[in-house]
Amino acid sequence: MIKVKMLSVLFFIFFVFAPPIWTTPFAYIPNFNDNTVSIIDIDNNIVVKTLTVERPFNAAVTPDGSKVYISSWKTITVIDGNSNQIVNTFSLPKYNLNDRDFTPEIQDIAVLPDGSRIYVAMAGAILGFK
Repeated sequence: MIKVKMLSVLFFIFFVFAPPIWTTPFAYIPNFNDNTVSIIDIDNNIVVKTLTVERPFNAAVTPDGSKVYISSWKTITVIDGNSNQIVNTFSLPKYNLNDRDFTPEIQDIAVLPDGSRIYVAMAGAILGFK
């Protein structure tokens, strides 16, 4: 049981602190200043596709490589890991603080080792999504 918890913690730390993220045979590289995500074939060391994503900040990949999550300031973009196409983009919920609605800025993103949830770290909060 301790090994499983330790591996889960190490897996989480790896995905939080080790961008860019890759799954065989691709690496997903957020290019913040260019508003793109480069998809690199790591076997041949070439860019095979570039997707437009507004202000991409970090990437997290499900363990089976089927989904790639790209965090940006206020949205999460989902890329199908098989086709390397964007399949969804969603915004985080707005919050009310001192009678003002705001959407927190996303700082980081991680996927649970079983791929069942993603966690989003924001200024002052952490949210989990199924």
